[in-house]
Amino acid sequence: MIKYAPNTLNLFKEMELPEQLKAMKKCGFEMVEILFPYMAPVKTVKELLNANSMQVSIIDVLPGDIMKMDISAAIDPKRVDEFRENAQLALQYAIELDVPFVNCISGCVGAVENSSREKMLDIYKENIVFTCDLFKGTDKKILIEPVSEFMFPGYLTGNLHEAAGLIDELNINNLALQFDFFHIQLLHGNLAGNIKKYFNRIGYYQIANPPGRHQPGYGEINFPYLIDVLRQLGYDGVIGLEYDPEGSSAESFGWLDQVR
Repeated sequence: MIKYAPNTLNLFKEMELPEQLKAMKKCGFEMVEILFPYMAPVKTVKELLNANSMQVSIIDVLPGDIMKMDISAAIDPKRVDEFRENAQLALQYAIELDVPFVNCISGCVGAVENSSREKMLDIYKENIVFTCDLFKGTDKKILIEPVSEFMFPGYLTGNLHEAAGLIDELNINNLALQFDFFHIQLLHGNLAGNIKKYFNRIGYYQIANPPGRHQPGYGEINFPYLIDVLRQLGYDGVIGLEYDPEGSSAESFGWLDQVR
């Protein structure tokens, strides 16, 4: 049975984490996306999750100084040590919090000085291989996410087909795609076709509806149809809710009645 995980960066964001988790649990969720749990000690986060009987579905390796929208450590030749220290921190949190998926943001080419795109891609590959090797022996999957250049100009992995090709090239058992409906619709469209094409490479899905990045029902994507496609393909994992709600967060979950 597919489960849904609201994202703490997008939903109930007017609250601090303890209140967020309580509000999400009250709305019936058992899973939650906390992309950057590193702002609190892992013991604190674990206690909050246990108090609400919730599990984190995905975290990101810290990609830089996120408070300054610095997200390109994974592709910067001068920041390899920084990225790998952050990957080791992600391993600690993933194990302690029992998180099944860890995303490795690639970042934006224009944010890295004195380096070519080819060199940045090589650095990213090396960092992905390092991270996958670091997590070897665990049950965690490392993810590469295609992100729309319309949202982040110059994003290194800004193409679904190239990201899938990178996964094929590296050929690592614990490496998979992250498929965000919002970004893939902006990049390529053909959502059902692309899900079917890359289903065996996709580990994790996220939902938001363009053009406004709102919940299903407020945009151009027919999510009940696509979720039915996932069910027909045999998907029974987690779908992250990474949308900015139109209206209140609690009221934005009404569409789930159509797909459960």
